[in-house]
Amino acid sequence: MLPVKKNTTFFKNIKNTIVWLGHASFFIRMDGFNILTDPVFTDSIYLKRKAGLCCGLEEIQNIDYILVSHSHFDHYDSEALETLLRNNPKAKGLVPLQMGEIFHKHGPNRVEEAGWWQQYTTPSGIEIDLLPAKH
Repeated sequence: MLPVKKNTTFFKNIKNTIVWLGHASFFIRMDGFNILTDPVFTDSIYLKRKAGLCCGLEEIQNIDYILVSHSHFDHYDSEALETLLRNNPKAKGLVPLQMGEIFHKHGPNRVEEAGWWQQYTTPSGIEIDLLPAKH
């Protein structure tokens, strides 16, 4: 496994920022909102991380939105999502149609499903477009 310098300072910084967390996983802060994309942080029988996470999964907090692009194993980590949703009670999921099931069991209104080409606008006015995912 590649060595990774442990660092959580970007979670506390107030500047707009994008931090790559591996594969398709990014932490994005925009206009005071914290967004995670495709949070795949645990190993599975199909996928082993080549580099560790820069922090413990429990240290990822104050997330406003969790975006999941599609249900392939390298973009959808149910174990990580369970932990993230437990540690981020205000987080809302933004997912493709028929993928909201995991979010719904953590409370109503925790997820917004959208079809390809639909747009979600956050209460602060950030526009997020759901585009088709292709490998």
